Amino acid sequence: MKRMMWCIIIAMIVVGTTVAQQPEIVWFDECQFPVPRGEVVGQTVLCGVLSVPQDRDNPDGLWIEIAFAVLKSTNPNPAPDPIVYLEGGPGGSALSSIDYWSTFYMRQDRDIIIFDQRGAGYSYPRLVCDNMDVEASLEDTQAYLRDLADCRAQFEADGVDIGDYNTINNAHDTHDLLVALGYPQWNLFGVSYGTRLALNIMRDFPQGIRSVIIDGVYPPVVNAYEELPINGYRAFRQLFDDCLADSACNTAFPDLEARLYALIDRLNANPIILADDSELTGDGLADALFNFFYDTTVIPYLPLMIDELDRGGQTIINALNDGTLPASDDNTPEDSVVNFADMFVTLADMLDEAAFYDIYDEIDQWDLSRDELSDILYTYFDEVDADFLMELLAEIADDDLYRLYVMLIAQDVSDSTGMFDAVECFDEIPFNSVEQEARLSADLPPQLASFIAMQSQVDTCLVWQSAKPPQSETEPVYSDIPTLVLSGSYDPITPPAWGVIAAQTLSNSTAIEFPAIGHGAVDSADCPSAIARAFINNPTMPIDTSCVATMRVQFITQMPDLSAYED
Repeated sequence: MKRMMWCIIIAMIVVGTTVAQQPEIVWFDECQFPVPRGEVVGQTVLCGVLSVPQDRDNPDGLWIEIAFAVLKSTNPNPAPDPIVYLEGGPGGSALSSIDYWSTFYMRQDRDIIIFDQRGAGYSYPRLVCDNMDVEASLEDTQAYLRDLADCRAQFEADGVDIGDYNTINNAHDTHDLLVALGYPQWNLFGVSYGTRLALNIMRDFPQGIRSVIIDGVYPPVVNAYEELPINGYRAFRQLFDDCLADSACNTAFPDLEARLYALIDRLNANPIILADDSELTGDGLADALFNFFYDTTVIPYLPLMIDELDRGGQTIINALNDGTLPASDDNTPEDSVVNFADMFVTLADMLDEAAFYDIYDEIDQWDLSRDELSDILYTYFDEVDADFLMELLAEIADDDLYRLYVMLIAQDVSDSTGMFDAVECFDEIPFNSVEQEARLSADLPPQLASFIAMQSQVDTCLVWQSAKPPQSETEPVYSDIPTLVLSGSYDPITPPAWGVIAAQTLSNSTAIEFPAIGHGAVDSADCPSAIARAFINNPTMPIDTSCVATMRVQFITQMPDLSAYED
């Protein structure tokens, strides 16, 4: 039994009974997730779980846990109103990204509260079907749906009602957490799906909200699945138009649109093998570009990548896939614990299945002594690999051994597909139709036809989620709370038009579209960061948006020197 899990098991015993009749916080002496270097539990970071009813209309039923952390401000005299981050997805884990939030610039002025929404991350239960073979299911839809039905039945046997995992209840959980923490006011900051959650909180629990930032906006009034193909195409059009308007880009990569579509056709007929041994088809390239549009730092490389692929090369796409590009100027000191954990995981993944499970069983029981860890390493790894890990271990201070332990046994809970499906199948799919998706996509270039994929989500929803949403989940949210509405011009999934739509019924809002930005603007460039910080400090003051006019994509037109990254 993992020693760090005892407190969670105790909490689970409480929430599984009728003892607690009001939402209640259980504080932990040790966090249930890896804590960033330099943070001190109980001083700079506080963590625990909030117990709430799964169904507030049935408080005698299952109680669940909402895992959270409070990152105390680095300012000795912080503002009294914290930043409350609302994770996207749905089904994403904010706590899995605590390293990022520990250095987030708004922490200089305020506490930052992050939490994993019900059904996701370190919250309990986590809606994930661990026994499903996702890779195999992609080849057999009916087998996947049968496995999904079996998974739902198992959850139901444990008292979990998938119908209770939706944005309405997420909003209630958030409000209960903030009330329990005792802050007088708070500032909501949602990105992607987190903006949908923020809007629901503004509608259902406006009390206590000082200000709101919604970034990459997903308002309830839109029909996301019907629009997905045309919204993706809009991002492609942005790339073509920006390159055409940029003399250097257009000179280096003329006829970019026509060449890309011809390339997609060729790759569908004759796929190529990339450096990681994966096959790249034309549809695969279209999907890769769609995903690359999310990342502001990747966008400048895309015309060059398309051009190189068209000429038979693949250096850029390989470098983007393996993380060599985009080049980073991050000067953060190396973390010896992370270095060891990364190498350990890499080597453990190379073991056979039996040895893989055995080594993690041993790590689970590790007494935090260097001698015992050494015995484990030399038992399962060859001498060369074990020697290398021991060299990395020597760089870790004794005080960091527990942090290493937590990092080694921590599961990857960064994404919960079951929570994604539960929310989307309640909030969105009932208001969308496959027929309307087809009508809206009628003029889509045939090379982007793979974006038309709503039917698969509909099939999933028929199996996974049977609860029916109220009409309010497809209606606009009206509010006069000061709200900053941010969008990126390249965002392929939550287009700038959605930000404008949301702002129309937010009477005290300002909507801004940032050129050259993908999905999520607040920390993607100096201009949106400065605007967001100024807004949080004075949410009722006029916003200076003059820096927006200076933003544009700085396309890379020459092959970068990657020799420093070669083996």
